[in-house]
Amino acid sequence: MTTIVAITGGTYTWIGCDLLCVAAGNTKAGPVRKWVRLDDIHVAGVVGNLHEINMLEDHLPRGIAGPADFTEQLRALYKERGYIPQQGEYGAPMYESGFILARPGAIWDIDRGLSYMRIPIGRLWARGSGMDYALGAGRA
Repeated sequence: MTTIVAITGGTYTWIGCDLLCVAAGNTKAGPVRKWVRLDDIHVAGVVGNLHEINMLEDHLPRGIAGPADFTEQLRALYKERGYIPQQGEYGAPMYESGFILARPGAIWDIDRGLSYMRIPIGRLWARGSGMDYALGAGRA
């Protein structure tokens, strides 16, 4: 199970994650850092395989102003690194990972098709196979 979580209070943002991920197929690797610092204010949480976490750490998007810049640079990085997206519903390209982009006061959910949505202030958000457990625990 992989889970990343974030919540913002408007001027601050809290992030968290579990420490395991999938490497080499079904092998569980850990502890693994799933939040990658992109610049002085942005971090990206990654749910997916270890290869994508490594790719993001080794080839960080630069100079991002927000989710549009991040997804544009990520799409170019996928192409440059030879990732071939799967065909999703209605033919949309779908990659293996989802993301949460965070900075103080704002978080965005980024799906496998690299579409993004801003999460409202005060709302706990999660991604990954443990998403329902994390959201349930946050509401308990």
